[in-house]
Amino acid sequence: MRLAIPVMTAAALLVFAGCDNQGPAEKAGEKIDQAVDTAGEKAEDMADKTKDTMDDMADKTQDTMDDMADKTQDAMDDMADKADNTMEDAKDAVEDATDDSN
Repeated sequence: MRLAIPVMTAAALLVFAGCDNQGPAEKAGEKIDQAVDTAGEKAEDMADKTKDTMDDMADKTQDTMDDMADKTQDAMDDMADKADNTMEDAKDAVEDATDDSN
């Protein structure tokens, strides 16, 4: 039993020492892993850029809609003022006409 532990230790060291020499399959596997990692990083970058672009477009669209709503409200306020002025002018004209006839 005392001899078994040193023999197993030596065998393990030889096995691990042999792992440093990579064969073509191990090298190809590493290249594939690197390619997959790189592709994943690029896909994440592209997704981030796409999200940023979409956020910018949404902000610009919201700004445009807000501007249009403000302009529409201003135009409606102007029309309401003009309608009020026209009604006042018409009222004054009617009053003047009735005063002149008396």
